[in-house]
Formats: sequence, C-alpha cells, structure tokens
Amino acid sequence: MEEREHEKTFKGSFVQNCYVISIYDNMEDKTIETICQNTVSIAHARKVSGVIFNFINVAIIDTYTINLFIKTTKVIRLLGLRVVWTGLNPGVVSSLLDFNIDLDSIAISHDIQHGIDIINEKADNSR
Repeated sequence: MEEREHEKTFKGSFVQNCYVISIYDNMEDKTIETICQNTVSIAHARKVSGVIFNFINVAIIDTYTINLFIKTTKVIRLLGLRVVWTGLNPGVVSSLLDFNIDLDSIAISHDIQHGIDIINEKADNSR
C-alpha cells in the first residue's frame, strides 16, 4: 500500500512548459519530503518555466507541511523558476493565515490554467 501511495503522489504533469504536481490530504511527512525533493530535481532537469503545486485535494494543512512547501518554493525560485500555488481550499487558506505566512511571497491562482498563465506571462516578460 505504501508503494501505491508513493506512485500516486508523483503523477506530475508537464503542461505548457510548467511542471504541475498535485498534493493530497493525509500524506505522510516522508512522502511530502520526497515530493518536494523530486519536484526541485525534475523542474530543474527538464528546464520548465515554473512549477505549480495544486492543493485542490487538500482540506487542511499543518505547519510542517506548509513550511516544507514554502522552503521548496524558495529553492525553486532561487533556481530561476516561477512557482504558483493553486486550488487552495478555505481550510488551507485559514492555516496559512493562522501561521502568519507571508502571502505576498507566494504566487497564488484559483486554478491550474490561471497558474500556467501567470508563469508563462512572467516568462514572456523576462525575455
């Protein structure tokens, strides 16, 4: 069963030069750590314009997970790539506010297509 969850979590997609990875509720910390590490490696190796973390399947999120995704977002940005968080549900938004996360440091979109547009618009403007 652990192997199936592991496979399920790494079904990232390449869409319009963006790497989109979906996050799910009740994932173990080790699984999330692996997702973050692999996302950085894959995004850098494939030379995408940006990464989209899709949280649509997450109802609530804890501080450890939030901090891990913030750290991963910073690493990806330091590599010169753009990052967008999408599909934030009210529980996740509430957690971000409760934990005093600087929302100005995170690009947020309402859906994946909007996230792709944000990343590709910024990529076009930097040329």
